[in-house]
Order: sequence, then structure tokens, then C-alpha cells
Amino acid sequence: MIRVSATYQLKPQHAGSIDTAVGEFVRAISEHEPQAEYRVMKSTDGLTYLHLMAFPNAEAQQRHEAADYTRHFIESLEPRCDRGPHFMSLTLVAGTKANTE
Repeated sequence: MIRVSATYQLKPQHAGSIDTAVGEFVRAISEHEPQAEYRVMKSTDGLTYLHLMAFPNAEAQQRHEAADYTRHFIESLEPRCDRGPHFMSLTLVAGTKANTE
């Protein structure tokens, strides 16, 4: 499993403006990448976001990165960002199965 995080901080005038695009992006991932795990969280400041993703293999990660819906999301995100997005490769140390609610 390949695990990656992405973090970014929106400019204050864009607080909450990306939530609809995030929802559409995650729906597209769910539809086209059924093997991928994808979670998005937002800090209480309403500006800082964390995306946690897991792909079964390098090919699945490459398909995700090359997908039109990924490109579209990044293009809509970048002008709204004060910082990021920053990506980090991760290694799972421990965990439990989490509810998405």
C-alpha cells in the first residue's frame, strides 16, 4: 500500500470555498478508483486541509495523479492557497479501521 498526505492552507478570503470541489473530487475518486482509500479533513480554523490517501500500488497512484479530475481539482485549488499543497510519502506505523463519518 502506498500512503501519501497532502496539506494546504487557503487564503483567508477563500475559507470554505473549496469544500464543494473537495466533495466532487472525492466522489470522482470513489467512482474511478475503487481500490483507493481517500479521506479529507479540515482544521477548525476553516483554512487548513489534510488529505490522506492510500493506493494499492504505484500504478494506481500514477493513474490517480494523471486523472483529469485530479488535474481539475489541483487547478481550482492552487490559486486559493496561501501555502501548499505539500505532499508527503507516509509509512503506516499503527492504526484501526476508522469510520468515515
